[in-house]
Amino acid sequence: TQVFARVQGRDMTCVFRERISAQPGETIRIQPDPALVHLFDKETTRRLN
Repeated sequence: TQVFARVQGRDMTCVFRERISAQPGETIRIQPDPALVHLFDKETTRRLN
């Protein structure tokens, strides 16, 4: 499942292995596992970690 979100005014794209049962515009709470998070540079699109 791919979720497009806005967090503190910034756009974020989240990808989940599990299915998320949310509707467009609905607020969901997520807590990422730092060991599984991948961060990318917006300009170069290269992975930062």
